[in-house]
Amino acid sequence: MDCYIYYKSKQEHAIDIRHCVQLLRADLSNKMLHQVQLQRRPASNNGLITWMEIYRDVPEDFESILAVAVSQCGIQTFIQGERRLEYFIDAQD
Repeated sequence: MDCYIYYKSKQEHAIDIRHCVQLLRADLSNKMLHQVQLQRRPASNNGLITWMEIYRDVPEDFESILAVAVSQCGIQTFIQGERRLEYFIDAQD
């Protein structure tokens, strides 16, 4: 199961968001084998950037692991609105 997390930030917080995700990577690398992939939309909208964190093959208790890492990295300070989590599995024929 893969987890996709998307959120928005003001353009001026782009460096802060990238720094916080680096902290997330460092923290989560001690708890999970997989690294977070960070993407963003190519263009901003009304001064806001939409970000996407992608986590592949997450464990069942991923949300509790992630909650601790998010609270420690300070990313919530730079986000406009919520972090939205969605899970996807491979489609089987």
